[in-house]
Parts: sequence; structure tokens; C-alpha cells
Amino acid sequence: MLKSVVTFGLGFGFRQSVWLLALAGCLGLWPVAPAGAAVVTVDPATPLVNYWSGGEWNKDGDFEGWTTTQITDAGVTNGSLTATGSGADSQVSRLNIGGGADLDLGFNDYLDLRLQLPADYFGDVQVYYGDTFYPGISGTRVVTIPSAQIPKDGAFHLYRIEMGLEVYWRATLRDLRVDALDATGNGKAFALDYIRVGDLMGDVYQPRYTTANPAAGQLHELGRPVIDMVSKHFRFEWDTNVAVNSFWTANMPRGTLRNLEECWQVYVKHLGYQEPAESWTVANRNGNKYKVNMSTWHSGYWSGGDSGNFGRLNITPDGLQVDPPTWVIPHELMHEQEHRKYPEASRRFRHPDQLLKNRAARRLAAAPNPASTASGNNTASKPLPKLMS
Repeated sequence: MLKSVVTFGLGFGFRQSVWLLALAGCLGLWPVAPAGAAVVTVDPATPLVNYWSGGEWNKDGDFEGWTTTQITDAGVTNGSLTATGSGADSQVSRLNIGGGADLDLGFNDYLDLRLQLPADYFGDVQVYYGDTFYPGISGTRVVTIPSAQIPKDGAFHLYRIEMGLEVYWRATLRDLRVDALDATGNGKAFALDYIRVGDLMGDVYQPRYTTANPAAGQLHELGRPVIDMVSKHFRFEWDTNVAVNSFWTANMPRGTLRNLEECWQVYVKHLGYQEPAESWTVANRNGNKYKVNMSTWHSGYWSGGDSGNFGRLNITPDGLQVDPPTWVIPHELMHEQEHRKYPEASRRFRHPDQLLKNRAARRLAAAPNPASTASGNNTASKPLPKLMS
């Protein structure tokens, strides 16, 4: 159990602590967030499900709110938006979107772009995005489809961009811009079939109900009804007593799930740790993946075992400050990773792999949680720079 709460605020405590740790060799220098975090897959076999559509262009003449820049001969026909580049940076944009995709809870971490490019185009394609927390178009929020991954056959291809490790992919999607052609594409034609944001078919994590973590409305171990909220990989649970704790805020369920998902991205996708989504006992696995349960009604911050040798978390509200976040979530979630990979070692050693916990913690510091703005708890309005170990 982590006994002290360290937050990622902009004040003396966090920054001085980071430098002390850096001098001790636990952390490194202080660079900006790394570029190129997104992974691009061309013509993936698995479709997206439950997707939000940014543009389908199935009605002739209907641009669906998209505008063009440095483009001629733009039109919508036969289910596609078609255009010809006429400058150094040919763009199609949809800005100030109403009802965009929810980017907080892990269900919309893939962006699909079905695009036809000239066979003799050798430049890159860039996709810019903005959200309700970081609105508008900016060079800090862009992903690139590199020329090396673009087939040179002049046909339509589906480009899937994995956005989960994009620090600013959060809150609600508000703006999109596709820079389809650079200066080398001047005078060349391209076409967009659709743009979608969603989740992978079959990539489902089921809720897991036990005596310690019963379903919503059922009584937990202390005899009170459970209230819950879920993200893709986690189930956050509280009760009416927890909700009157002095540290509780209205945005805590959503904000905590957001911060948990941030750490998941680092541990699983960046560092390659096994997902803590199955029992650590092989004989208990059934082929399904399950959400990690987090309760809030027991005392303290800890990771432990649950029925069937699954991991579970408990963190009280004083350790769940949404923004700036604390070290508690990355610390305790790392113990879940240890349960999964080293079930016996995780019981004997309380603080292994601290460097990896630091990496996930620094990711939380890199971008404040948008859920905090709903309750006026946004004490860090701009992201802290990332650290490099």
C-alpha cells in the first residue's frame, strides 16, 4: 500500500520530488511528450464496432460539414468526397463538431480513414485533431500516416490509427483535419470514403461480479448497495458513504476511470506488460477478458486478490484526486500487473518495478484530466512535460 499521496501539481512538491528522483537515477531528464506515439495499420481485417462517424459522404453533394483548403474540384459523389490538390498542403476539415466521440473511457481509441491516393504520391498524410479540452487544430495534436506505409497502387485503402497513446486524445472529439496531400501532390486527385472512430470488434472486457465486488445495487462486504461506472478495462465502484467523503468530487468516477485507462495504455501498449484481465491461475481462465474491479469503501490504497485469483484494487477518495492526479493509481495498478505475471513475487515484494510505475505516473501528468473541468477542479490547465527514464 502506498502510504503517502504525491500529486502532479505545478507547485514545489511534485517538481522538486521529480528532480530528486532523477538525481537518484530513478527518472531521467525533462523532455516534451514523444511524437509519433500512434500506430498505423493498413487494411486491417477486424472492423470497428460501435463507431462514431465523422464522415460517410453517402449522399451526393452533401459535404456533411467538411470544408476544404488548397483544393479544387471538391465534390461528393458515389459515396466519396473527392478533390484535387492545389497547393502545398491540401486539407479537408470538420471543426467545432457537435456530439463527437467520447475519448475518455477507452472505447474510442481507433481512428479509421478509408482513403484513395494517387499511385505516384510519395508524401505523408497527416490527421490533426482537437477535443473539448484542447479545442482547435494544433501541431501538438497530429498523427502521421508515413509514405512508407501508403501502397503505391492508386486504390482505396483503410488506414487504422491507434490513438490510445496520444496524450491529448481525451474528453470529447471536437475537430478533425486531414492533410491528404503535401506540395508533391499539387494537381493530383484523392478521395475519402469515410472517417470513423470506435473500438475493435471482439475486443470486449466483461464485468466480473464477486462477493467483494458485487453488481450495482447489490450489497458489498460492508452491507451497503454498490454504485458503479465502467470504462473499457475497469469497473469503478462506490457507495453512498463514499460519496459524502470530504475528498469525494462529482467527477471522481469518470475522472478515475480516465486516469486508470491512461496507465493501462502505458503498461500494456507501451511497455508490453500482460493485461491484468484474466486469472493469474491458468486453470481458472475461460478465454474471456474481464475488467479490473476497483472499490473505494475499504481503508487505504491496496491491490489484492479476489475470487478465482483475479486482482482487485481499493483506493479511497483521498488517493483519487482527478486533476492533478496522484501517484496512487499507477502504483497500485502496477501491483495488478505483478499479480498477473509474478503472483508469488508480488506478495513478497511490495515495491518492485518502481521505474515503470513512474512512467505511467508521468503520462498522467502530461495531460490534465478533462473530467476535472466539470467540477472546477482544474488546477493544472496545461499539461506538464513528460519525463524520460
